[in-house]
Amino acid sequence: MKNSFIRPSESMSQEARNALRVMVILLAVVPIILGYLIYQVVQTPSWQLWTVLGMVSAMPAIEIAALVLIRRGRHEAGIWLTFGAMFVMMILVSALVSGLGLILLVSGITLALLVAVPTLPPRQAGRFIVIGVAAGILTLLVDLFIPIERIPLAGFLTIIYIVLAILLPLFGYTVARQFRDYSLSAKLITAFLAVTIIPILGLAYYNNLTERQNLTNAATQALTTAAQEGASEVDGFIEEGLHDVSTYARLHSLHEYLLLSPAARAGSELEASVKEDLLTIASYDEVFITAVSLFDIHGNHVADTHPAEVGDDHGSETFFTQTVNLQAPFVSPVYIEDGIPTLSFSAPVNDEEGNLVGVLRMRYRAEVLQHLVAEHVGDFSGEEAFAVLLDENQIRLGDSEQPNLVLKSVAPLPAETLARLQTELRLPFGTIEELSTDFSSTHQALENIDTQPVFNAEFHEGENQVEHTVAVRLANQPWVFAFGQNEQVFLAPLQARTRTNAIVGVSIVVLVAAIGYFISQIISRPIVSLTAVAQQIADGNLTLQAEVPSRDEIGVLSKTFNTMAAQLKDTLDGLEQRVADRTKALAASAEVSRRLTMATDPRQLAVTVVEEVQSAFHYYHAHIYFMDETAGDLVMAGGTGEAGAAMLAHGHKIPKGRGLVGRAAETNAPVLVPDVTQAEGWLPNPLLPDTKSEVAVPIASRDQVLGVLDVQQNTVNGLGVEDVTLLQSLASQVAISLQNARTFRRIPRQG
Repeated sequence: MKNSFIRPSESMSQEARNALRVMVILLAVVPIILGYLIYQVVQTPSWQLWTVLGMVSAMPAIEIAALVLIRRGRHEAGIWLTFGAMFVMMILVSALVSGLGLILLVSGITLALLVAVPTLPPRQAGRFIVIGVAAGILTLLVDLFIPIERIPLAGFLTIIYIVLAILLPLFGYTVARQFRDYSLSAKLITAFLAVTIIPILGLAYYNNLTERQNLTNAATQALTTAAQEGASEVDGFIEEGLHDVSTYARLHSLHEYLLLSPAARAGSELEASVKEDLLTIASYDEVFITAVSLFDIHGNHVADTHPAEVGDDHGSETFFTQTVNLQAPFVSPVYIEDGIPTLSFSAPVNDEEGNLVGVLRMRYRAEVLQHLVAEHVGDFSGEEAFAVLLDENQIRLGDSEQPNLVLKSVAPLPAETLARLQTELRLPFGTIEELSTDFSSTHQALENIDTQPVFNAEFHEGENQVEHTVAVRLANQPWVFAFGQNEQVFLAPLQARTRTNAIVGVSIVVLVAAIGYFISQIISRPIVSLTAVAQQIADGNLTLQAEVPSRDEIGVLSKTFNTMAAQLKDTLDGLEQRVADRTKALAASAEVSRRLTMATDPRQLAVTVVEEVQSAFHYYHAHIYFMDETAGDLVMAGGTGEAGAAMLAHGHKIPKGRGLVGRAAETNAPVLVPDVTQAEGWLPNPLLPDTKSEVAVPIASRDQVLGVLDVQQNTVNGLGVEDVTLLQSLASQVAISLQNARTFRRIPRQG
């Protein structure tokens, strides 16, 4: 049942069959689109995507309704229903998804051309194409100028290319198969649009690709410079911090204070001096330095800008153990201390002999990193730029776009990694969802920056735009500085140029379509008119003449056709006249035959024959000869007109074998001479000066020649085969009548 519903029936017209095939193709493609849209909605849900999914979900019901209409013999309504819905959907989708205008315009026009011509009558096909072009233009204008928030093109190009890769070859194959059956106007318009659209699209695609590449390369170069400078600034801050803490660690007051016993330190002048030195160090950056601390060789907290912290044991902490083990300045990773993200710079404190006696630490709020990142973005001249500083676990240490994402990983961390970092106080306590964003593709791109430092990714939740990014590793820490920019910003000149080019291109296509339609009408109208005239002539109206519109090939064709029609009319008129003449001749022949049966005297018979033949067929002259069995001559027995009477009075006769009459008697076969001047052996008669053609037919009974019937005409080719056939029939009747008359004359003598 299902197969019979979608299979063309024998009673369908070719247009209905094509419409049915179009619906079947669309029904096969829609599930692919729906599947892809469902996947997109699951991955990145948005109200725009849900709306698009809802519209596409309605298409199968519309297509089934169209199939029902086609099955009921209303295939035009089915095509209009389906593609009318598609044209409306194009406009709405362009209002929800940015960047689709041009490709939907091209797709709409192409599908309109491919579908209209094979499925609709010529007049409806023209309207359908016009509506398709108008819908495509409106789609482009909506995409270029609508101000509402829309989701980006990314993700939609794939499905559009898939659908076009399926639809265009199938529809193109259908068009190619049916192209020869299209009207001349449709072929010309299709050709005009094809030779216009294909070069425009090719050139537009090449220019767009080249311009996009140039703008992307320029943006990449600028972003690379900004990323390198940003990484250098963070590296510079770290190097400066290490240098400062190392310099401050060389203060004499510090190592002298540490060389005193704990009891001697309390209340000593060195204690006051150390406190003053630490406060002085902290005052160099009152915004971000939260504390400056001094520790002895065992990690005991012996002095601090915050006296309440003195006395704690920090011997096991990373900043202390690393400084002691390395005997060099050390910068810690970002960690949580007293609920505040912190960054520590520490350096060994050595005595005069270079022996390690303690550690000096400068504790910064990690917000200093966010400050550096934001300040660097402010120095960048590009709009909508962002910078992100990431540690080795891809945890944000600074984010110029969304500072609230600091200490959140780019992608969810493994549970064991999260637990370890929280134990090490590298992250605050919380769930994976609370401490991460979900950008898996960005995470993968960051894993490959050593080989591919430039990539497109998303770093920020709630953003719907592609961020072109360059990532650079720092020299002093296993961190990454990523600098990026919204792709639409640096591609704005391309979008503006594309908008202008699209408008120009659409204008050209519309103009070419109008010119093509106009020219197609100019070219096809004379042919259509000529076809109509030919149809009327074929129906029997031979008086019509086609208009000769020009001197070109169409004009020559029209003129030739008129000549052919005139010749055909003359031929048919001549044929009708010949038929009429032949009908009259047959009637006359019948009359001659009737009168021959009544003749009882050979002389009377001869006179009757020549008079009836000359009268019935309007010959120039006719006479009859009977064979003189004794002498073998052909003696004239009857002739028409004065010439016939004169020849009879003089006893005109022709020896057997001489002239046309003698040859007919000798051969017992008709002799036809269309032009007597060209006949060999022809005997001219001065009594018949106007003779131009002549035929001599033997009067014979079986093999015995009884006489000759001779007819002459005063025009060259005035006698033909038809005359020979007719005269032979009469000669046969004369032969019978002649034998009957001779028999009749012998009967009295026997009595």
